[in-house]
Amino acid sequence: MKKKILKQRASAVQRYLAGEDTESICASLGKTTRWLYKWIAIKEEIELDETCFRGRRKWKRGRGVFNKVPVFGILERNGLNIPFLLIAPFSKV
Repeated sequence: MKKKILKQRASAVQRYLAGEDTESICASLGKTTRWLYKWIAIKEEIELDETCFRGRRKWKRGRGVFNKVPVFGILERNGLNIPFLLIAPFSKV
């Protein structure tokens, strides 16, 4: 039963993205427009995460900003690829 519901949600979102009217989609599925807009919003979500790599210095305590490389990762929900972005290392100003 859960697979049927997931297929119903996916087909409703695909029909919306194809340009079909929301009222006709909801009428054919017996659902409300609020239900449809909820799943459209979930489909379009992306997740963003950031971290820093390196930063250790020999003979120093702690992990300061020196020599760190920030990296951002972006994950599209229900997507297959995860693009990432390397930012230039911090420099002394």
